Amino acid sequence: MSNVPLTSLQEFEEFISVFPKLKQDIIDTLVEKKINQEIIDWVGLSIDVNPIGGKYMRGLSVLNTIKDFKGVEQLDEETIFLGRVAGWCIEFLQASLLIADDIMDGGIMRRDRPCWHHYPNPLIKNLNGVEQPIGKIAVNDAFIMESCIYILLKKYFREKPYYTKMLELYHEISHNTFLGQLFDTSACHSLKGDFSSFNLKNYFQIARFKTSYYTFYTPVALGMLMCGINYLDPQYDAMKELLLEIGEYMTAQDDYLDCYGLPENIGKVGSDIEENKLSFLICQALNYATPEQIEELKKNYGIDNPENVKVVKKIYNDLGMKEIYRKYEDSQYIDFIKRIENMDDKVPKIVFIRLVNRCYKRNR
Repeated sequence: MSNVPLTSLQEFEEFISVFPKLKQDIIDTLVEKKINQEIIDWVGLSIDVNPIGGKYMRGLSVLNTIKDFKGVEQLDEETIFLGRVAGWCIEFLQASLLIADDIMDGGIMRRDRPCWHHYPNPLIKNLNGVEQPIGKIAVNDAFIMESCIYILLKKYFREKPYYTKMLELYHEISHNTFLGQLFDTSACHSLKGDFSSFNLKNYFQIARFKTSYYTFYTPVALGMLMCGINYLDPQYDAMKELLLEIGEYMTAQDDYLDCYGLPENIGKVGSDIEENKLSFLICQALNYATPEQIEELKKNYGIDNPENVKVVKKIYNDLGMKEIYRKYEDSQYIDFIKRIENMDDKVPKIVFIRLVNRCYKRNR
């Protein structure tokens, strides 16, 4: 199953080609409201920066799902276009989440460029030649980014029979993701050295709510909805669970790459150790560490200092965390493939194979 093709360059470029039109749709609504031009320019800049530059896995998955359920030969131009619009709406949700996440985490870089709250404030002139950052105003930009979703849904889907269910899905997924973000943030703001909540059960719950729902479940649910399929039917419960577990799998990969990945590949400098993150690696380390190593982790984990980080990484290496992770990555992949092979034929297996293959052994 490993030879199932991922998204082609042509599909990628065609997805990107829709973006300027959607940006203009949003700008047009601001013009209609007679918003000050400086504010329109600000929103335009935010749209140019924040949804752009990722892998677009979420957005591309909507149309891929439609193709897999309906068959490419059954799709007209409108369906293809709407699949891309729905996909971009997920990318706008992703953008709003990343703005907020970077503020809460004190992020510096995102996708090889400054986080949005570090961008120069376009409304403030340089003071003594020093640019002023956007700063906390970025919180409001996260809200605006999310609101763009509903502008686009209203414009392109309000006459569709599934419009209400689509709105409900976006609201539900946003709510789940916000809860996951809260859980994640509250965990990393616990007292340094307090590992009482650092376990895999809590870890996977955070991953499920913060990432799985909007990254894997939503694109497939949207695609099914646009094909006239009730994704909430109990017969699809196993499918939903599989998608959520794939999201947990990807989150564990992100945590591994945060520690061991190259900044030029992942687009940022890893900081989970410094930020006291409830991560896959620290949870696994606590399962394997000796009492003495746990004491060292308590003294050094969550401290933003290179020497403390060095101590934590040495313990990770002594425990063989790379090998522990590789075994997890391989065993989960095998489990996913077996479950996909045993799925009901009513669901195209390629939907899930493509997603699993996109994650397996990735380095960015």
